[in-house]
Amino acid sequence: MNLGPYTLFDIINAGKVKLFQITKISYDIEKKLNHNTSDSVDNNLKNNTLKTCKEHNDEQIKLL
Repeated sequence: MNLGPYTLFDIINAGKVKLFQITKISYDIEKKLNHNTSDSVDNNLKNNTLKTCKEHNDEQIKLL
């Protein structure tokens, strides 16, 4: 059974700049390694903060 994709939001330190990173995650509960990620998309930080990430990630947890 394949679930998702779900989205993980994070702020990463890429050297001199910080980026707002979005990663898609899919789960297959019947496989031994039951999750895989697609390529992450890095965006300019803009007004996004760790609070923004937490709010988005909390919404994803509700979907699980």
